[in-house]
Amino acid sequence: MDSSKENTDSDDDNRLKDNFVTKNVRGKTLDNAVFKFKRFISVEGPDKRRSSTLDVGEFARQYAKLVIYFVEEHAFTKSLAIFFIEKLKSYERSYRLIDNSGSMYNLDGQYFENLGDGMYRQKKSTRWRELKQLVERHSEVAGKVKLYTHFKLINRPKTDERIRNFYIWETPESNAIDEVREASDHMENAPRGRSPFTKRLLEIEQDIDSVNDPDANFFILITSDGVPTDKEGEEGYVADQEFFSVIKSLDRPNVTICVRLCTNDEEVRDYFNTKFTPGIDIIDDPHTEALEVRKFNKWINYSFNLHLTREMGISHKVLRLIDQQKLTQMEMISYIELIYGEERIKSLPDPLMFWSDFYDGLQDIVDSEKKVWCPYFKSLKPWINLKLLNKEYGDSPNGICLPSFCHFHHKKSKAPTDDDAAPIDDDAAPIDDDAAPVDDDAKII
Repeated sequence: MDSSKENTDSDDDNRLKDNFVTKNVRGKTLDNAVFKFKRFISVEGPDKRRSSTLDVGEFARQYAKLVIYFVEEHAFTKSLAIFFIEKLKSYERSYRLIDNSGSMYNLDGQYFENLGDGMYRQKKSTRWRELKQLVERHSEVAGKVKLYTHFKLINRPKTDERIRNFYIWETPESNAIDEVREASDHMENAPRGRSPFTKRLLEIEQDIDSVNDPDANFFILITSDGVPTDKEGEEGYVADQEFFSVIKSLDRPNVTICVRLCTNDEEVRDYFNTKFTPGIDIIDDPHTEALEVRKFNKWINYSFNLHLTREMGISHKVLRLIDQQKLTQMEMISYIELIYGEERIKSLPDPLMFWSDFYDGLQDIVDSEKKVWCPYFKSLKPWINLKLLNKEYGDSPNGICLPSFCHFHHKKSKAPTDDDAAPIDDDAAPIDDDAAPVDDDAKII
């Protein structure tokens, strides 16, 4: 090899390593950073990661490649990509409890056809097709970041009863490309049976308890289109008691639980939304979540990819609030920092004191990022709508939503707040939720 080329590569690795350590380790030593992210390039499975060795330059290079992948392929901001990867890699094991009960044949699902260039077409589908797309997306991401992910069907498939459990990165010898393809193939098995969630959750709990590491973290995604049933296949008090007994047992500091609903049945939604503790995120399909977020925070253009982060266990307080309440100004700032990066946002003037200057700086940051596909508008939009953000949180007294302990004096805002003087684009125009277009002529999948 040419020595000058070798030296250039070495210099690039060192610069990449130094940049990574300076900006992303957040005060940790290099050794701790390497330990934390070792699985990014380790050829070993999660249970053996402490024994692997690592060249720091190659580690930094591979980590940067992952960030670039999520920025380019999923239109993440760099900050969100880093947060997403860090959180995923903090999980020792990740589980997907797949509801393959017979009711998954119902035709109130939503499938999103990838049109390329970040665009999608929303189509009516069975609940099962909606869930199949979820499994395909999750398995692809898990394969990319080398995340041990266990998919567990709640009922044995009729065509092949051996296939109830399938994995991504189960062993050090795993071939992620084959496993991702097989995961999609397994979802071709027809749904059948009732909803024995409790028994499958107990199996997951036993698997978690088998990991001999007190510092290990775990994530469980429960997908469902109905309420749990007992061993006799019946709903009711006994089934509820058994189910929530296991949920309570799994409610631990190192276990994150999320419920992904695959139904438009309001009784099922109410069941999960009222009976689960506030710390457990209950989410619907991307379009329904976009509608819910817009009820409280119209300035957030809820994207298909932000939905993916929530489905995959990216736990952040503000993400659990965006579809439940109007964010306070402090929570709004926290959300913007999550999307665009804490360092970038903190480098701007204090929004609580100098809103106009903050707004001007934020506009440059928003304009520098790719637009993302928003299921509500069915088009590409910025991550946030600045005009609506200004309307909600600008200097107008009606726009400020501060916690009671905050008392700040604001400068006169130069950012536009007069709707007549600065017309808000069609993002802000009222849209009839019921009329939000789904491709009714599209083939039911």
